[in-house]
Amino acid sequence: DIIWERDVETNDIRLSEGIENTFGYPADQEYGFDWWQEQTHPDDEAGLKKQLHQAFEAQQERLQQEYRVQRADGSYAYVEDTCHIIYDTDGTPTQMIGAIRDITEQKEYELQLERQNERLNEFASVVSHDIRNPVNVAVGNLELAADECDSEFLDNAANALTRSEYLTGDLLTLARSGKAVGETTPVQLQTIAKGAWGNVETATATL
Repeated sequence: DIIWERDVETNDIRLSEGIENTFGYPADQEYGFDWWQEQTHPDDEAGLKKQLHQAFEAQQERLQQEYRVQRADGSYAYVEDTCHIIYDTDGTPTQMIGAIRDITEQKEYELQLERQNERLNEFASVVSHDIRNPVNVAVGNLELAADECDSEFLDNAANALTRSEYLTGDLLTLARSGKAVGETTPVQLQTIAKGAWGNVETATATL
């Protein structure tokens, strides 16, 4: 972690040795608040300034922000910056004392999950189109065939298509939720076995 202190009037800041260990900047060098803002990612800068201005206006004593900071090697780190703001009797901010924590690993993991969920959503869309459409066509043709003849094979085919629809629906739900299977529910093994048996070719074998 990096402990820091800012004189709001002069804009001077003092940084602990963590600045060198975490971001690669010399710990024995003097820095200003303007310099720190220059290291902030351009996409984060405007939002941070707005949050700080609102905190000063409301005389907020605690402020926590997340943003990206450029390391000495040019790469960016995600940080969580928590500070305490001190005001004078007129309500003017005079001093800020805070701590910066590197949360890059955590944020990269979150971004990885987001990308994974996006891929799962794309997969779900493909499943919905490429599997459900042929199943719907098969169901329609099966209904037409049932009007012309009566056969147990048609019933077997209808049951198999119904099961395919259920499985596809469950798969879509799981993919779009972006979560692993959580709680389980007890089932009757005999019922499951009979259902599976009825959806495969068993020749003369019996269950």
